[in-house]
Amino acid sequence: MSKLKHLLINFSLEELRIATEDFNETSAISTAMYRGRIGGSYVAIKKINSEDAARRIIDILTKFNHLNVVRLKGCCYQRRPYLVFEFAENGSLRDCLNVLIAMDWRAKISGFGLAKPVICKEENKRMNWNESVVVGSKGYLVPEYLTDGLASLKVDVFAYGIVLLELLSGREVTMEGKLLKDFVNFLVDCGLEGSSGCLDKLNKFWDPALEGDCPLGDAICLTLLAKACTEEDHFHRPTMNDVIKAISRMV
Repeated sequence: MSKLKHLLINFSLEELRIATEDFNETSAISTAMYRGRIGGSYVAIKKINSEDAARRIIDILTKFNHLNVVRLKGCCYQRRPYLVFEFAENGSLRDCLNVLIAMDWRAKISGFGLAKPVICKEENKRMNWNESVVVGSKGYLVPEYLTDGLASLKVDVFAYGIVLLELLSGREVTMEGKLLKDFVNFLVDCGLEGSSGCLDKLNKFWDPALEGDCPLGDAICLTLLAKACTEEDHFHRPTMNDVIKAISRMV
């Protein structure tokens, strides 16, 4: 996998200026990100803060090729580096989520500015980031990373559960100083409260926009699945294979 690299196009700053009409406000997608047109196709052009950050992103994105990861097409090194990505025509899954939607409605993961490689220690076969400084998006970080710097496949399961909670609730990952995953802690005590009390709390948690579009049974199952994905103990979280099986039963 580490040997897999794809060639990047070396763009000039003039090409990027022409593509974005001199980085015009009408071309801005978000802060430091612009939509441009190069060779008849739209691209996303991102201004990077430093060469080190640009090299880190390039190192990660040129080592693998996946349908659900936004593709890096090229770069431009001037006073500040620029990276050129494929353009996701259907925009963001939601403005507060770091997931893009392509023209064929395929999800694309983006935002690799804080990404870093995982280190596996031979003596105990445990994976960690071996970093003294915790970095990442608040609310998506797993407890084992925050406390011990540990990494595993269950890290992505946790993040998936958070995204699912955002979609179900229509809320941001942190609200009123509280993490979104904590809003469904009542599910642990539902057996004591009775089904009616639990359902009342679920109705308050769910996004009203879902009414009529998502069957009640599916909404309950998805919320329970999201709760399982965000368990504090990573051994209690399902695998992504388990998640796929659970969702496939609903479609």
